[in-house]
Amino acid sequence: MRTAKDIGTFLVALVATGCTGDASSPEQTPPLPAAFELVGSAQHTEDGWTVHCVIDATISGTSEIENDWTGTLVGHVVRTIVRPDGSAWEFDALVASSTFDVVTGPDGMVAVPLGGDQPPDAVAFWKAISPLHGEESSPWSYAGPWTCRGLDPAFDPRPGLVASGTWQLAPAVVRDDARGT
Repeated sequence: MRTAKDIGTFLVALVATGCTGDASSPEQTPPLPAAFELVGSAQHTEDGWTVHCVIDATISGTSEIENDWTGTLVGHVVRTIVRPDGSAWEFDALVASSTFDVVTGPDGMVAVPLGGDQPPDAVAFWKAISPLHGEESSPWSYAGPWTCRGLDPAFDPRPGLVASGTWQLAPAVVRDDARGT
């Protein structure tokens, strides 16, 4: 039969083996992922008109620079307007940068300059994504709100039609296409 002393010794040994490291040491951040995926979606319907916007990009070849990180971005942003009669108009822009810098703050805030530096007279569409603002949701994952604004009235059928949505930047899932996994 086990005594209270034996059980106490067992519990102390169990607790001692479960504790490793210094409890006051900060958590270690995992290493910077080699690639990220940036996705976003926004949609709004008004008076029978619908605007749907999408961000879809990949950032690869990443490296850390001070408290920020950089990489090569390739992707596109899309603004689609569906008219009440069902016909549609679409703007699809390639976005690419060989020096894409993600700026992170000590408070977990992040700025993702999807459209690069924009001049003061840039159209609202580009100003709204340059940069995207959000916060870190977990190590190396970021998310935030996004407003898809209109383009030049000379070709955007409804430049005042605005859609609100969200975006997310997270480590890319690396697949081995040869095995399909």
